[in-house]
Amino acid sequence: MSYNKDNYEDFRNLLFSNKDEKYLSFHRRLVPENDNLIGICVPLMRKIAKEIAHENGADFINIMRHDYYEECMIHGLILGYLKTDFISLVSMINDFLPFIDNWAVCDSFCSGLKAVKTHQSEFLPVISSYLLSSDPWTVRAGLVLLLFHYIDDEHFHTVLAMCDKVRLKHYYVSMAQAWLISAVYVKYRKETLVYLRNCNLDDVTYNRALQKAKESLKTSKDEKIILENLKRKNGFMAK
Repeated sequence: MSYNKDNYEDFRNLLFSNKDEKYLSFHRRLVPENDNLIGICVPLMRKIAKEIAHENGADFINIMRHDYYEECMIHGLILGYLKTDFISLVSMINDFLPFIDNWAVCDSFCSGLKAVKTHQSEFLPVISSYLLSSDPWTVRAGLVLLLFHYIDDEHFHTVLAMCDKVRLKHYYVSMAQAWLISAVYVKYRKETLVYLRNCNLDDVTYNRALQKAKESLKTSKDEKIILENLKRKNGFMAK
């Protein structure tokens, strides 16, 4: 079905008809700062977003409302399924970013934005601009886009350098930096250790990155000891 301004309530009715009380209760614990949840599982939202994207996605996002968490989530997911040119996509992404207000919408949107993989060089300056934003969710989006689409042989040094330049102090930004660094560490241990010994991360983010790297199932016991010995205490690296 093709949704538009005239039948938008039909879209809303579709969302509420798929409300799952058990999932709502579970998801409220994951995003406690949001009280506008309907209660729809992510796989179903992906299915809805994909269908809309194939019908009239570009037109639909122009009339979307964002009163509910699920509307924001589906908006972001639609962007991942759209077939459009790079410039148009970046414009639509920029229009969407102000509607991100939680980690779940941010990370689901970023993971689904497959076009970044096919336009890596073009997207890097765009992501770099996101990392300079004063909005924490835009900064997190930049970091998570790097995490999902740039941890490869060609880009991992650039990823670490870009991560190191983030200066905005915010819990969800710091956690994204730590997550990103730990993900790079899993694939490029030696290089990441060199980075950690010379980085400009604040102590909290730095120690979070070490902790996340230690928690990886791919990190050996010996590697965990090395990471533990790198932990900063009172602003100094442990000896």
